[in-house]
Amino acid sequence: MSRGELFFPRRARTVPVPYALARIARRGQRSTLRVTLPRTASARHERSYALLVRRVTSNPALPFRGAYFRAGAAIDESALRPSDEWPDPPLVVEFAGRAETGWGHRRSTYRYVLWRYEGAGNWTELARASASDGSWIERLRAVALVEIGNRRVPPSEVAWRAADRVVDVLERELAELDDGERELTLGFLVQEITSRAVELDVDG
Repeated sequence: MSRGELFFPRRARTVPVPYALARIARRGQRSTLRVTLPRTASARHERSYALLVRRVTSNPALPFRGAYFRAGAAIDESALRPSDEWPDPPLVVEFAGRAETGWGHRRSTYRYVLWRYEGAGNWTELARASASDGSWIERLRAVALVEIGNRRVPPSEVAWRAADRVVDVLERELAELDDGERELTLGFLVQEITSRAVELDVDG
């Protein structure tokens, strides 16, 4: 593979259970499945790591933000998506060590691989790049942005989740009040919500 070359696998690895279906089936239960993170490097002494992606940025120095793990480490499946702020399905950028060893004025090239978690402990390779400089960043970043964009949570779902959180807080507060106080509080809330709806011009 030449310097800076990007590779897209022609054939994604098949998996038995899609991640989304597996997650729905286990909803309400804490997963006890241990998942092995990808490790491409074959040599045991080769330095490598796996970055579990939380978000993709435009900062070339820190294009991926998230949590770092040892490549090939076994972690709880629930740790792949600690909250709704993390991509669904999870993505991992693997620094897979040297692709070619440099000599003299020729610099070593390093391999980087973008993975998607498919559930049941299985990973699909989305793209890989090898480079001796930072050219790999934009290439893997572009693929990750497409991947996240294609699986963006619908606005209606985001709104429902936000509303649920607000209602949870409201119920806790109302539980501390007597009937008269609850009536006054709800009246004030109606005014606040109405004024904000008018500011958003929700009717047109």
